[in-house]
Amino acid sequence: MQIGDHVILIDDNWRGYFIVNEQKWHPPDMKYPVKDVVYTIRDIGTHLSIGGEKYNIPAILLEEIHNAKHPLSGQEVCFLAKRFRKVELPPDLQRELEEVLTLQNV
Repeated sequence: MQIGDHVILIDDNWRGYFIVNEQKWHPPDMKYPVKDVVYTIRDIGTHLSIGGEKYNIPAILLEEIHNAKHPLSGQEVCFLAKRFRKVELPPDLQRELEEVLTLQNV
């Protein structure tokens, strides 16, 4: 997986909180991906995962979802890459999706 790839959520077993410095944190107005929906990777890396550096777990941010940053780490809430599978979109659907995303960023 890399930035710009389209992925589909295959595991939506969310627990509703993140562990930061051994403490549970519930993000305000948290938005979660929905199973079987296609998303676009905005950023990827172990640095994105809250606690990910410690366990070397890759995580991703999605173009379609923007969440709050943790008050201590300053990192946006992200999602484990292993919960997603890369998908290849047909070229016409790819163009349509890019147009929609471009319009949303205007």
